[in-house]
Amino acid sequence: KITDGKWLNRSPLWSLDGQRIAFVSDRDNKPGIWTVSYSGADLRFEVSLEDVGLTCFLRKWSNDGKRIYYESCKKLYAIELASGEVSEIGLAVAEAAGGFNISRDEKMLTFIAVENKMQQIFAQSLETGEVKAVSKNEHHNWSPVFFPDNQRIAYSSDQNGISQIYVTDLNGAETSQITFGDISASFPVVSPDGSKIIYVSQMDEANIFSFDLRTNQELRQTSNTRMQLFPNISPNNTKMVFQATNNETKIYSSILKIKNLETDSEPNQISLNGGEPQWSPQNNEIAYLNQSDIDINIWKIESDGTGERQLTFDGIFDEGVRLAPFNLASIPFDWSPDGKKIVYTSRQSGICNIWTIDNEGGNPEMLTDNADGSLRLSSALWSPQGDQIAYVYRKMLEAKKSRYGVAVLSNGKSKNLIESSLPVRLLGWLPNNAEMLTASGNENNVEILKISTNAAVKPLVVANLEGVYLDGMTLSPDGQKIAYAARRNGIGNIFLFSGDGAEVRLTSNLENTLYYSGITWSPDSNGLYYSKQSGGMQISMISDALQ
Repeated sequence: KITDGKWLNRSPLWSLDGQRIAFVSDRDNKPGIWTVSYSGADLRFEVSLEDVGLTCFLRKWSNDGKRIYYESCKKLYAIELASGEVSEIGLAVAEAAGGFNISRDEKMLTFIAVENKMQQIFAQSLETGEVKAVSKNEHHNWSPVFFPDNQRIAYSSDQNGISQIYVTDLNGAETSQITFGDISASFPVVSPDGSKIIYVSQMDEANIFSFDLRTNQELRQTSNTRMQLFPNISPNNTKMVFQATNNETKIYSSILKIKNLETDSEPNQISLNGGEPQWSPQNNEIAYLNQSDIDINIWKIESDGTGERQLTFDGIFDEGVRLAPFNLASIPFDWSPDGKKIVYTSRQSGICNIWTIDNEGGNPEMLTDNADGSLRLSSALWSPQGDQIAYVYRKMLEAKKSRYGVAVLSNGKSKNLIESSLPVRLLGWLPNNAEMLTASGNENNVEILKISTNAAVKPLVVANLEGVYLDGMTLSPDGQKIAYAARRNGIGNIFLFSGDGAEVRLTSNLENTLYYSGITWSPDSNGLYYSKQSGGMQISMISDALQ
């Protein structure tokens, strides 16, 4: 054990001589790159990452041991360990999107860039700056990595509809596919002698179930070997929209389907390319996210599959998706109560701000005037009357501590309501239009607070819950109940917390390999819909056909 577990530590990297390990950490409330002896001794703080937080990936420790290359915000940097001086590595391609890998001899660099709205792989000489296209196809390609011979490259690609591993040669040799099957294969790592590749396989299966709170009965809604995720129920409780995919890397480009909840008919496909769908509260329109290139944008479609159109064009900000279980790390957008507007977060101004558009994609308006690059806004939610918007913020303070909070937008002005040193989730507004429920904490304890838009009213602790997945908590539309998945004694189940302070376990799962994800309410607050997820990630190895 090299670290003490008190801080977030990630992206470990060995030095060439195997004596030291570099890693990214927020230990001592100093987000930055640290190094430590393999024995855990001689801990050193090398460079601050205050400006970018922990969104940094270590890519290579130089052969002479004097510098570390790291990636941050789609750019590549080198830090001189003796002086702490940081320099950016210039790229000859304008639309670089990260995924940097440096050859063993430190003469070549490979990376991802967007070309014709597809992720393609390029190689660049670090000596001359000359650039060469590595992947030349009409598909997404990512995670390139050099072989020790400095000429061959392994990478991931979805050329056959599911991510697999390919090998190509900078000298122009034919590209070869080396993994096959129905299970995705991504993120290859080549062994030091070049004879083996390890990679990540995702084997998740997920089907959607419903739970009727009036009868305490669970009903299976889908039956498929693919992943059926993120159900959302129509305003009249008669239809369910969800997404289906067999590739965890295509969360924003899944197949969207609609199931009639009043019949046993098979779901109908309405879109080939979307994710995280949400019904309009007033009509048959469905808004969803679509990732056609690097940016994620909001689209909409009618429930009969007609009228598909793009609403935003400059990208939205989304915290992404947790994989085990599949839960939304933030609320990507929200319909106004009258269905005429959508609120979301975007960096189109260069800084994270809250925006709205109308339901046809017109009249974009920036509601906040944030000019602080270290302040991240997310999870904007309309109040029941549509006259206020609450949202979550995360701030890196001068003391190098992360602070989380909830703010409200009213009459064109923002007002902070609460702050915490732990991650915060906005559960939703209460029907009175003046209060809301929030959750804050970690896997050990989550605190539920009732907060008011009136600064004179102090927050009220509603409950403290154990083993809860913070990103999976959801408030019923009537504001009376909170549903969530919790893992206790290694077993996951769905629980319900009601206004009278009682917690009730709804499901009776006994399997430690089962997860509950994407929990959502029916609009009448009488039912829950969710995915039962099994499987997970595994590390696999291939040693054939690599020589």
